[in-house]
Amino acid sequence: DVLYVVDEPDLRRATDSEHFRLARQFHRTLITLDHDYLDDVAFPPERSGGVLVLSAPDEERLLLLLKPRPNST
Repeated sequence: DVLYVVDEPDLRRATDSEHFRLARQFHRTLITLDHDYLDDVAFPPERSGGVLVLSAPDEERLLLLLKPRPNST
């Protein structure tokens, strides 16, 4: 169950603090490319369901990072 901010017009322009608050309210892990969330003072880890900040050198490698991989046994 995923909520994409870009699919919600009211959330697209919301502040980082609002996104953080909503993720906590909905008991969600926040997955983002925004390195601002690495600020533990502004976004305390103990007050969230988790924040995962992804990084890649370019869009192509980001897509590879996000691409589902088949299970290997």
